[in-house]
Amino acid sequence: MKKFCILFTMVLLLASCQQENNNGIEMNTITFDVSSWTTGIDADNNIYYSCVLDVPEITNAFYSNGTVMVYSVLSDAQAVLPYIRNFRTNGGVLWTRTVDYDFSPGKITVYVTNSDLVNEAPSPMSFRVALLR
Repeated sequence: MKKFCILFTMVLLLASCQQENNNGIEMNTITFDVSSWTTGIDADNNIYYSCVLDVPEITNAFYSNGTVMVYSVLSDAQAVLPYIRNFRTNGGVLWTRTVDYDFSPGKITVYVTNSDLVNEAPSPMSFRVALLR
C-alpha cells in the first residue's frame, strides 16, 4: 500500500508539472547583439536611431496570432521594452533615452531616441526576443 501511495503521488506530481509546462503556449527566445545603428529623422525633424532584427520566425500567421516581446539585456538584468531611462550629463543637463520597437512579418525594428536629440549613436546593445504563440 505504501508503494502504491508513493507511485500515485509521483504520477499526480508529474501530471501537474506537465499541465503547468504544457498550457498551450509555445515560446521561442532569440538573442541579438547590435553594434550598428541607422540614423533617422522623423517628419518633425527629430533624430532617432534604429536597427532591423531579422526574425524569419515571425511569419504572416505568427504576425496575426502570436505575441512578440523584446527585452534590453543590461549588465545585470533585463528590461522589457519600451525602456525609458533618465540621465544627467557632467554639466548637469538632464535627458531621457527611450528604447522601443515595432514588428512585422520577418523583422523587428528597434528604435532609440534621446530626448536631447543629440546626433550621437547608441553604444552596442543586446536584445532578447521572446516569441509566444
